[in-house]
Amino acid sequence: MWLKATMRAAGYAPEPVAGRRSMSPDEQDERLIRQAGGGNAQAFEKLSARYDEAILALLLMLTSSEQEALELCHATMIAAYRGLARRKTESLYIWLYRLAAAQWLERAKKEAAQSAAGTVDQLSARERLVFILKADQHLALRTVAQILDASEETVARTFSRAVCKLQLSARKAG
Repeated sequence: MWLKATMRAAGYAPEPVAGRRSMSPDEQDERLIRQAGGGNAQAFEKLSARYDEAILALLLMLTSSEQEALELCHATMIAAYRGLARRKTESLYIWLYRLAAAQWLERAKKEAAQSAAGTVDQLSARERLVFILKADQHLALRTVAQILDASEETVARTFSRAVCKLQLSARKAG
């Protein structure tokens, strides 16, 4: 995790100034976002270091390939750096997960389209993403819905469909 190493090397652990309250993580994020938006690459590196492990963990579960997950994580952070100025006021956490999900979905769709034999995992790309975010990452339906920019009802149906497919597959196998 090159981002985390860079964060440690930069000694990012702001100390509270006497007489002033320390900033919450969200306030620290917003300060770093303003600095990064102004062209401060170090600020963006510090900012991304706070989330790169979570994003990489998600992508590892989706891809089952460390190399592919690292490539997608890197692409996510590049997309975040380029899109920082256009970011809405939503939570940075949600926005980064949304970017990572979009990167993975785009790659999964390309792979499915390129597959001559038409072999696709038993779940669609979207079902797999929802299942991993909900079941493996332990995110609430509301959070998954925000990441995917979808309604909670749609995410709940997608999750239920994925679970049913997996249960049916397990029954057939065992």
